[in-house]
Amino acid sequence: ATGVGKYLVEKNPNCKVVCVEPTESRVHLGASHSPHTILGIGAGIPTNFLTNLAPDQPYEEGPRGHVSEFLSATSDESVEWATKLANTEGIMVGPSS
Repeated sequence: ATGVGKYLVEKNPNCKVVCVEPTESRVHLGASHSPHTILGIGAGIPTNFLTNLAPDQPYEEGPRGHVSEFLSATSDESVEWATKLANTEGIMVGPSS
């Protein structure tokens, strides 16, 4: 959702955009891909939209374009929080949300 993130930062520069990827496969920080159970848009491949935010910047900790920071969640944490959001808030999301 980098389009949404970019829009939100343009409207409110204090807004933080956080990219969360599987702990088991931190490819956006330059780590090697490892198997995980979170379905998403890539299988261990750094996504072009993040590369295009700062084409000359290496994959590393810290901001990249309008993404403020990169965090991670394990496969189990992702499933746990998706279930919590559905049960407590009525928000129907999957583990990759």
